[in-house]
Amino acid sequence: MRSTLPLEAVGWRRAVDLDAVALVSGNAIYAASQWALLIIVAKLGTVVQVGQFAYALALTAPIFILSQLQLRGLQATDAAGEYSFAEYLSLRVATTAAAVLAVVALAFLTTDPGPQRGVILAMAVAKAIESVADVAHGRLQQIERLGAIAASFASRGVGGLLAFSLAFAVWRDLAPAITAMTLWWLMSYAAIEGRAVWNSGSVSGRAQIAPVIRLALFAAPMGVVMALSSLNTQLPRYFIEASLGARGLGIFAGIAAIPLIGATIVSPLCQAASARLARAHYHGDQAGFRQTVGQLLIVAAAIGASMAAMTLLLGDRLITLIYSTDYAGYQRTLLVLIVWGTVSNGAAVLGTAVTAARRIRVQVPILAISTVVTALAAMTLVPRFGLTGAALAATLGALVQGLWFAAVFGLVIRKQA
Repeated sequence: MRSTLPLEAVGWRRAVDLDAVALVSGNAIYAASQWALLIIVAKLGTVVQVGQFAYALALTAPIFILSQLQLRGLQATDAAGEYSFAEYLSLRVATTAAAVLAVVALAFLTTDPGPQRGVILAMAVAKAIESVADVAHGRLQQIERLGAIAASFASRGVGGLLAFSLAFAVWRDLAPAITAMTLWWLMSYAAIEGRAVWNSGSVSGRAQIAPVIRLALFAAPMGVVMALSSLNTQLPRYFIEASLGARGLGIFAGIAAIPLIGATIVSPLCQAASARLARAHYHGDQAGFRQTVGQLLIVAAAIGASMAAMTLLLGDRLITLIYSTDYAGYQRTLLVLIVWGTVSNGAAVLGTAVTAARRIRVQVPILAISTVVTALAAMTLVPRFGLTGAALAATLGALVQGLWFAAVFGLVIRKQA
């Protein structure tokens, strides 16, 4: 029978503690570095190369996110300890290998020999290494060793950016630059996450086949959910590439990176709070569960409002300062994307709460329908309104997702009462 003790009795303090602040800081450094990659390519390369980089991300991200099966979130919220670290790791290695094969096949089937194919293949290797390390993050979240995750993000951000920048400055080619960044990531993972997980005593025992299969079946809906979420984000980019080419995609990718700054704060806060939200729900602390979600939603809304005000104040000067005059004239697109980013962050908060309550299968139709909405909207709006149409399509999909997650969250609260 579940305990009804308040969370203070089981170690609850607040959603935003020092570890969460450290995680936000590390994640912010890493996210800023990924944005800086686009700036480096825009400054030293061409808009077309920015588009090639964005297209490689758009192609690989949904596949690798599907292969991850959201094991990190499930592991972090595994309050009952249903599965061991070895079982989570074994499943992730197997699915990552399948993802690499899928991306390689897709790259050869859909692209001609040349720079774009090389960028996709280099990105696949980077994503594979990142995907395996993600399981270590899940274990460290579960035992609330967030400092190690923060250190890893900071190391990957700073070191990876330097490696990428030096390689790109020398060769002016994306594939060797991504490879240099990936090599730094590999060394960073070994030195930080690998050591932290080893010292935690998690690396013990062998994975049994039967629990791994059960875990895969349990996690499969969540993998579909996260893949649909990624596809939802990437769909407008496919229509842009088809209608406006790599140059149009490059401009959109650069502008869309600006509102993603909000996610660098909201996402790690959700990660930091996920294990405690799971305990709150498990122990029946409705007030703590609801209050934490409310605090995260306020943070998401405040970030969105601040970014909208800054955009209205600075306009094209902000975009030109960050990139170049090639990106000027898209203030309206940026404002719509800021709305998209704010709605997406709110949906992410509610999605974290729903996952912590172990409501997994209900998320599949939520993401499926929002993806269909995004696709239909992009198909209609991109040819007519260009990049602003793509931003509107993304916003409509995020709005459907957020409203439906809010409804499920309300049901969870009422059932918990």
